[in-house]
Amino acid sequence: VSNPILDAVQQFWPWRKYAGEQLRQGTIPLWNPYMLSGTPFVANNQSAVFYPETWLFALMTPERAFGWAAALYLFASGSFMFCLLRTLSLRRRAALLGAVAWMYNGFVVGWMCLPSFRSVPGWLPLILCAYEKARRSSPGGQWPWVALGALAVGLQFLAGNLHISFYVILIFGLYVLATACFGRRNHSTLRSLGAAALIAAGGVALASIQLLPTLELVARSQRRGVTYADSLTYRLPWLYVFAGLMPDLFGNPVDYNHWGCFLGQQYRAYTETAWYTGAFTVVLAVFALVRHPSRSVYFWGGLIVLAFALALGSPLNLLFRVAVPGFGLLPGINRAIVMACFALPMLAAWGVQRLLESSREPGSLSTDLRALRHVLAALVVVAFGGAVWAWMVSAPYEGGGIPVGSQPWIQWARFAALAVVSAELVVLALRQGRPLWAGAVLLLLAVDVGYFGAHFIPLVSAKYVRPPS
Repeated sequence: VSNPILDAVQQFWPWRKYAGEQLRQGTIPLWNPYMLSGTPFVANNQSAVFYPETWLFALMTPERAFGWAAALYLFASGSFMFCLLRTLSLRRRAALLGAVAWMYNGFVVGWMCLPSFRSVPGWLPLILCAYEKARRSSPGGQWPWVALGALAVGLQFLAGNLHISFYVILIFGLYVLATACFGRRNHSTLRSLGAAALIAAGGVALASIQLLPTLELVARSQRRGVTYADSLTYRLPWLYVFAGLMPDLFGNPVDYNHWGCFLGQQYRAYTETAWYTGAFTVVLAVFALVRHPSRSVYFWGGLIVLAFALALGSPLNLLFRVAVPGFGLLPGINRAIVMACFALPMLAAWGVQRLLESSREPGSLSTDLRALRHVLAALVVVAFGGAVWAWMVSAPYEGGGIPVGSQPWIQWARFAALAVVSAELVVLALRQGRPLWAGAVLLLLAVDVGYFGAHFIPLVSAKYVRPPS
C-alpha cells in the first residue's frame, strides 16, 4: 500500500552520504547547505555525525556502509544481550536464545533501514550489563564498569533518536530502582545507586556535543505545537497485540496486502507496528511467568504491561507529558513497544533457564513440560481468536482491492506450527538429554525471526540503488 522505508531514501541516504563526504575531507558538518536555504545538520540529531557507525560512510560508498552498519549492529546487539544474560547467571543456551530473539526483534527489523531508530536500543543490554557488573564489584573495581556503562549511554544518545532514547533510559532507571528496592538496603545499595547516577551523567556528558544543539533546535521546531490529542492519534491499535504472535496478520507491504495501515485514527506504516520476537519466544515468556516466579521475571513482565499501556495510548502518556520535560514533543507513542521487544527475549531466556534447572529433577521436569504444553495450547487458541477477528475486520479492505485472502489463516497456521514443533523439540531435548535437539530449537527460532526480517527487507538488484539518470 505504501513504501514503509521511504524516509531511508529521502532522508538517511543523503544525510549519511553528506556526512561521509564531509568527514572524509576532515570537516565536521555543522550545517547542511543543500536543504532549503541551509539547515542545521548536527542539531537535527538523526544525522548522528558523532556516532561511530556514521564514520563508515567516510570509508566506503553509502550502499556498502548501510549494509556493514546493519550487520555490525546485529552482531553487537546480540553479543551485548548474551553478555547481559550470562552476567545474570543464566546458562549459555538460555542466553543464546534470548540473544537471537533480541537481535531480530520486530522493532529492529521494521526500522532496519533507518539507522537512528534501530541503533539506539542496541546499547540497552550493554548498559544493564555494565551496571550489573558495577554493582556486584568491590568499591575499587566499579570504575571500569561505570566507564563502560557511561560510554554505552552516550553512544545510544549519539545514535540519534531521542524518542527511543527516552524508553532506553526509562528501562535503565526502572531496573536500577527495582534492584535497589528488592535488595538489602545497605552501603552496597548506595554504591549501586551512585554507580547508576555516574553512568547516566557520564553518558549525557559524552553526548552533550550533539545533545545541546539538538535541544536548542527542538525548542524552535514545529513539534512545539503537538498536543496530547495529536499524540493519541499515533497510538497502537489494540488489535496489533496479536502481531506479537503473527507478524503479518495484517498484511505486509512487500506482499502489497498491508490493510492494517488503515486501523486506528491515523495511517500507520508497517514499521510503526512491528514487534514480533519469534513464535516460541512468546511461549517461553509466558511459561516463565507461570513457572518461574521470581522478582526478575515479574519485573520484565511488568515492563511488558507498561509498554502496552504507553503504546496503546493510556493516560500514562499524559503523566509522562506533564512530568518529563520534552516528552510532549515526541508524538509517536506507539514506539513504546520497543520495551516489550526487549522484555520478551529476557523472559524467554528465563523460561529456558527454568526448563534447564528442572531437567535435573524428573518430577519437576514432567510438571514443567506439562505446563509448557498448556501454555502453548492456550496461546494457539488466543492466536486463533486473533485470526478470526482480523479476518472479520479485514472484509471491507478485501472488497476495496487489497488482496487479504487467506492471510489470517496462513499466519495462524505459521504460529501454531512453529510453536508446536519448537515445544516438541524441547521435550525431546530434555527427556532424552540430547543437546542436538536444543540446538534445533535455536536454529528454528533463528530461521523464524530471520525469515521475518528477510521477507520485509528483501535483497534487491543494485540497479535500484543508483537508477539511471
